[in-house]
Amino acid sequence: MTLDNGSASCIPLEVRTALFRRAIAEAYLAACAVKGVALCHSLDSLQKLIASDIEALFVKLHGIDEGMEIACSLLGEMVAPNILLAAPQLTAQGCNIMAELCGVAVTSSHPAPTLH
Repeated sequence: MTLDNGSASCIPLEVRTALFRRAIAEAYLAACAVKGVALCHSLDSLQKLIASDIEALFVKLHGIDEGMEIACSLLGEMVAPNILLAAPQLTAQGCNIMAELCGVAVTSSHPAPTLH
């Protein structure tokens, strides 16, 4: 079972966005802990940083409705899709974006996609 981050989801946009934001923050903190890096951010402060830097940017550029859809889509791509079944893990894109936000690069424990 995975969380559908598309617009056809029965989960409201605000809930999906909050779920992705929380999962990204948890995954980033866990990845930093594995690397042995102590962050100056707590779980709450990371969530606020994601909201203020990522979500607010898209809302400013595209308006509330479209901006939140875009932000939710990006946040969904930053975390592995099985967040309802396993501990959250960042994708490679998630690692890169969080490294830009926080200044600490981590590696993804999420396996690379299979190319056909």
